[in-house]
Amino acid sequence: MTTAPENRSSDQMLHHGDAPAPVLLVADDDPISRQVLRDVLRPLGATLVFAHDGEEALRLAEHFAPDLVLLDVMMPVLNGFETAERLRGDLAIGDVPIILLSACNSREHRLRGLAAGADDFIAKPFDREELRARVSTACRLGRARRDVGRRRQFEQLVSQAPDGIVLLDDTTRVVFANKAMRAWLTPLPDPMRLATAAWEGVPFADLVVAQEQGTVRELLTSLTTTPGAVVRFEAMLRGLPTVSVEINASSAMSGDRLSCTLVVRDIRGRPTSAQHASLSGAFGSLGRLAAEVTHDVAGLLAVVQDCLLSVAAREGAPLRELTAAQSATSRATRLTRSLLRYGRYSAGIRERIAVEPFLQTQAAFLTNILPAHVMLDVDVAPDLPTVLIDVAQLEQALLNLVLNARNALGGKGRITVSATLEAGGVALAVADDGPGLAPYVAARLGQPYVTTRHETGGTGLGITAVRRCAESHGGTLRVEEEHSPGAKFVLWLPASEPVV
Repeated sequence: MTTAPENRSSDQMLHHGDAPAPVLLVADDDPISRQVLRDVLRPLGATLVFAHDGEEALRLAEHFAPDLVLLDVMMPVLNGFETAERLRGDLAIGDVPIILLSACNSREHRLRGLAAGADDFIAKPFDREELRARVSTACRLGRARRDVGRRRQFEQLVSQAPDGIVLLDDTTRVVFANKAMRAWLTPLPDPMRLATAAWEGVPFADLVVAQEQGTVRELLTSLTTTPGAVVRFEAMLRGLPTVSVEINASSAMSGDRLSCTLVVRDIRGRPTSAQHASLSGAFGSLGRLAAEVTHDVAGLLAVVQDCLLSVAAREGAPLRELTAAQSATSRATRLTRSLLRYGRYSAGIRERIAVEPFLQTQAAFLTNILPAHVMLDVDVAPDLPTVLIDVAQLEQALLNLVLNARNALGGKGRITVSATLEAGGVALAVADDGPGLAPYVAARLGQPYVTTRHETGGTGLGITAVRRCAESHGGTLRVEEEHSPGAKFVLWLPASEPVV
């Protein structure tokens, strides 16, 4: 039976301040010896855990992660030497200090104990004060060894972090910079070389481009007046080439002085705030262009429709082809009007529609734009709620998703358009069985000019338009990362009324 751990704190030799009491694991099969050791070790103020043999000691060591293990050499099942060897082989607790107790004080026993991994060897009968002193010393050394190991592990993680990590003192001068940060600033002209010593005392604001130094200096100085303050900003780091970064800075007290920690992230792969403003201007120009083009295109489509009606009135006219052409021109008219609304950032007329007949109608049209060896399936769950939608926008969104799937298939494969009930709304999904998307591409799709078809003139604006359609109706657009094979886009739209 395992002896329950006990804690005493008479002399508090090992237990200081708010630090948790150390745990001492004692393994001895003799009950009298265990009682003697309990009396000897109790004044240390440690939590004492007792085992009756080596096997039990191993189980308790794994559970309690002790600060020190005291092993009697002569025990059943596993003796002290074997137990020490097993402890040293455990990656989780292999660094725990071990002291062996033995009635045999021969040189051979001592050497065997040290070879098994013991840190100390004490002969029985022992001096009580000496045993306490050795246990106390070994325990403190063990904790120091673990602290050093944790610190080295932390330093290793920081040095290998993909983001830059910088520590500043209370004057915003650099105290520490990790490897990623130093790499971004290579090479800098003298006297800004990147040897570790050169970093010490350099104002962080001096590491950004000249036109931003004043702003960065002001932001960081504001941190030094308020412990716990947080500020986020973007900047351009000096170097060849310069690096666009996002900086998350926070301040905290370190002892009696304030320090700042900066996490610096490379954002060259996504638009900065200035680039977002530029994109907004580009979309404004696109809107003005759409307004100009739409009027002319709509007029031309009206002429085409009049001609079709005139042809249809003649005897023997090919009605099937004419009907398809008229449907296409009507759709083109709606799409040009939709383009105008997109350019003006205004919403069109919204209608409450049933999903199943809408998708069936769209499928009949979409089939005509697919290659012969690309199949289109429609799968709609029963009893779906209606959605309140700008139909022209939804048609455009569905067309963009199907065209993307068609392009991904390269002329052969299957596209599935489905609709299911999800989270109080309708999830419209377009999936293909093509090669799929790389994770880094999937994460950025929907941002303007992010595309997988740069070589064929793709702009990424199609998926951007789908996302805008979703968001303007209170919905979302996502990529199903676990869909395989191929890619799956899900356009979720809220139901037009609460779903029971």
